[in-house]
Formats: sequence, C-alpha cells, structure tokens
Amino acid sequence: MQLLTEQEKKRIQRYCTYPKIAATALVMSFVACLLMLPLQMINDIAFHQKEFQPAGIYTAIALTAIELVIFCYCALAPRFGMQGKQWKELQSRLAVAQTNKDRSAEVAGMLAAQDALEPVCKRVAADDPYESYHDYGYRIIGYLRDNDLGAQAAYVYLSFDADGMLTDVDYTSQIDPEASLAYNLACSEQDIATLCAPLNGFDISVATPGLLTPCSLSDEFKQAFLAGSLYEEISIKTEDESIKSYYTFDTEPKEEFDKYTHPEISLMLSAKED
Repeated sequence: MQLLTEQEKKRIQRYCTYPKIAATALVMSFVACLLMLPLQMINDIAFHQKEFQPAGIYTAIALTAIELVIFCYCALAPRFGMQGKQWKELQSRLAVAQTNKDRSAEVAGMLAAQDALEPVCKRVAADDPYESYHDYGYRIIGYLRDNDLGAQAAYVYLSFDADGMLTDVDYTSQIDPEASLAYNLACSEQDIATLCAPLNGFDISVATPGLLTPCSLSDEFKQAFLAGSLYEEISIKTEDESIKSYYTFDTEPKEEFDKYTHPEISLMLSAKED
C-alpha cells in the first residue's frame, strides 16, 4: 500500500521549504530599504544629479512590498495548511502505518531465546520488542546464578539486530581469586558449556549457524591462562569463514587488585559481515 501520493510528498516538501523562503524574503525586504541610500549617493557622484530621483525609492518600495508578500504567504501557508483536513488525514495514516509495523521477527527471536535460557538460568533480562523499537536491535542476558548469594557471576549475552536476527553471543564467567587457576578454568568451562547447551540448534533467525553450535575455550587460551597469573590480562582473537571469536581474561595489575576487582573469562562470538 502506498503511504504517500506524489501530491502529498510535494506538499510535505513545500511545508519544509516555505519557512526558509519566508526568512530569506524578510531579510531581503530590509536589504531593499537599506540600498536606497547608497544608490542615491552613487547617482549623485556618478551622474551629478543633485535633485532627488523618485524612481529609485519607488523601485525599492515595490521590491520591499513583493518580499513582504512572499514572507507572509510562506509563513502562513504551512500554519494554516497543517490545520486542514487533508494534512490531518495524512498524519493519521502515517501514525497507523508506524503503529502496525510488523515486529513478528523481533518478537519471535526474543521469545525463543528466552524459551531456551529460562530452564538453565536463574534470571533472564530482555528488551521488550512489543514496548519500543531500537534501531541498534535487541538484547537478552541470561544469568546462570543468583549473584545476591555471593556466587561468582556467569551469564550469556545475546545480541539481535533490528530485524530480529541473532548476530553476537557473549559468554562471561567470573573467577574466584582465592582458588587456583586450574580450578577457575574448569569452572569457567563448565559455566560456558551450561549456558551454551540450550542454544544449540534452537530455531531462530541467525546470522550464521556457528553462533548456535557447541562452543568452548580454545586450547591456545587455556594454555596462556594456566601459564599466566591472576594479574595478567589475556586477549586472543581467531576467525574462520563465518565467525570471529574473542577469548579474553580481564583483570587488574597486582598493585591495583583489591576486593572490588572481579576477574572474568569471556568468550565472544560475532558473525562476520558479508
């Protein structure tokens, strides 16, 4: 269905252009008045005509009158036109079109991701596609444990584009600074496996199928983590034909490490753009 006819498009363009024309016409009306004095001086100096020449002032008055007529028309036409029946009908049609925009893809993706995560997560938070539209897309976070009980946080972060397609999956697992690196690595691997399992193959629109296949930390990352320390950050990037993978360990240097520091291991999967 055509939302706007050519005539309606032209009307909108005119109503957007008229205020600019009105402002220009008002300025030019003052300019026309001010030009009378220098033009009279030029006439006296160049042509040595000492008597007053009415032609100049009549021309300036005529130009000023024309400019003022243009100003009044361009200033008032949009004001009265937007109060008319045709403009109100146009507004009504556009409002209905925006309200009835099909969001089924976004809603389906969000609900499916929530049907998938709720059985394994203590809490799932999500943007509501019914409530508002986000041009950047929609987000869902599934929290594996209840952090209020003092447990190490673990969560999965799903990113959908504005069309409801899954584009990124991020897994994060906090570690226990009091435990060994080997123990923390094993716990993080288990957290990621638990959060990854319900996403395996579930039916939503996805930028690349690899985002929904079983995933784990790379051997390169695990070796670097076990060979490092609690205070050394790690960042490793790999990619194949369809996915970019980021393996990170975020922490603080020893001199800045305190009780408010929450080191975490993350696996971030992002679909490669065509």
